[in-house]
Amino acid sequence: MLRVDFQSENADGDRITYRYKWLVNDMPAPGETSEQFSPTKLKQGDRIAVEVIPNDGKVDGVALVTEAVIVGNTAPEIGEIYLEPSPIYRGDILRVRVVAVDPDGDPIILSYKWLRNGKEIAGMNSDTLETKDFLKEDILVVYVTASDGQATRGSMASLPVTIQNNVNEPPVRSQHGIASRRRAAEVFSLERMRGAYAGLYRQLGAAAID
Repeated sequence: MLRVDFQSENADGDRITYRYKWLVNDMPAPGETSEQFSPTKLKQGDRIAVEVIPNDGKVDGVALVTEAVIVGNTAPEIGEIYLEPSPIYRGDILRVRVVAVDPDGDPIILSYKWLRNGKEIAGMNSDTLETKDFLKEDILVVYVTASDGQATRGSMASLPVTIQNNVNEPPVRSQHGIASRRRAAEVFSLERMRGAYAGLYRQLGAAAID
């Protein structure tokens, strides 16, 4: 936002008010008549000045035109970041979609930094990320930086995504759990054999007494 501050004196002590006319490349900017001017619609290289006209309530004073200032290069700005697909399953390729704009119309260069569970993933600096080596419930975030080759704004982070189990992937069974179930089955079988032998001994003993 541009702002002009202007001071003047009146010999009669009258209160002084001011009118403003902003000029872009020596042409009046339509509707711009306040002490502030928003340069959102300007481009690099535009020249901006303002004409100030004092008035004491009776007559206009001498108009003054400020020295022009030149609009410099403006860094591109990221509006939105999307991660696709959603939800994300282990083995999917994660892609980032970025909406960015450069006020000067310069080509935009995007750079990426991926994080897994809060730690940067070394060597991953493209707009895609392979997840086949990751685990369920890993949390992924990407930071995107936009540049026009001259100016750069700060990075913007995506919303985090959490990896889900692949629906076609069988659950991983614990070897400890499998061994425990095997031991339990063996103990059960042994108890059944002991019970059967005990019954057989009782029958044989009864036959011998008869």
